[in-house]
Amino acid sequence: MDTLTFKVVPDEGNEVTAKQADLIMKDIQSMLSHVGMFIVTAEMGLQGRAPDGFESKFDMGIEPRERRSDENSVINVALFKLEKTLDVAGSDIVNRWLSENYTDPRYKVAVAKDLMKLCVDLQGCRLRYGRGRMMKELFNARPERFSESAGAETKTFTCALAGVVCRKSDMKGRNAYYLDSGDRTSKITTGKDFPERTAYSFSLAGPCLVSGMAVLNDEDHIVEVRDVCGVSDFPGIVFKRIITPVSDLALLNPVTADVSFDRNARKWTLTNDIMGISASAPNWNDAVAAFHDYFMFLWETYVEQSKDGLSEEEKEMRDYMLSLVPF
Repeated sequence: MDTLTFKVVPDEGNEVTAKQADLIMKDIQSMLSHVGMFIVTAEMGLQGRAPDGFESKFDMGIEPRERRSDENSVINVALFKLEKTLDVAGSDIVNRWLSENYTDPRYKVAVAKDLMKLCVDLQGCRLRYGRGRMMKELFNARPERFSESAGAETKTFTCALAGVVCRKSDMKGRNAYYLDSGDRTSKITTGKDFPERTAYSFSLAGPCLVSGMAVLNDEDHIVEVRDVCGVSDFPGIVFKRIITPVSDLALLNPVTADVSFDRNARKWTLTNDIMGISASAPNWNDAVAAFHDYFMFLWETYVEQSKDGLSEEEKEMRDYMLSLVPF
């Protein structure tokens, strides 16, 4: 399969300097990283910044042959999304398209700013991109086209957050409620759609998903959830793709991880009894990453390595894991 390639072409009478070409490729690299991390965050159900190492998956300096990837790999999914983003960049619908395709406003803003910088750095030249001989050109893309998306609000946005509801009472017996995510707590504002009696009942329950308006501080940490519009139990999560910093695997049949949270230890645990996976961490993102690491370890052990010498139980594990992926 042909990979996405880029070429900088000077306008008539101009010349592309090595410095300008380098700036343009850095713009494209930045955009690919933001596109890729949007996909990783959505696929893994991450909250906030991803654990270290995942962004390196989208380094264009890595030769394709050095990557353990196929047509359905995350890097290729990101390249296709990047290509489509460039396809619509010069159209009148680009801001609507960015909102619909980058539903996390932090990534929408980042991609829009990448596009603005790319347009500025392309002064006096044009960008061609495509696969094999099918090359296209970035037309009619001007920095001001993306100003609406680049200026979108990122300190408050709607989302669903995982955690447990906890209650704290002051000296006068007044209650305040917080969402404990393990490594931090976020204040929850009760109201019409989330009355105190509901908050109290969830404070006695297990992990849940709280949907509302997240409020970030200057360090981009969620410190409050306002306008709560829904709360639901969170007993498990489904993964349609397994992702680690060095490899990933698209699944035909999704894998479910049972979710629990130890209130005393403030620790998440994700388990899958069929495969014997149990991964724990105080931070939700780290627990998810550990689950994916464990799955990939089992895949490498029972599927990628030689099947000779496997016990009957290990052969059953191999057959089960193979049933999860496309033929």
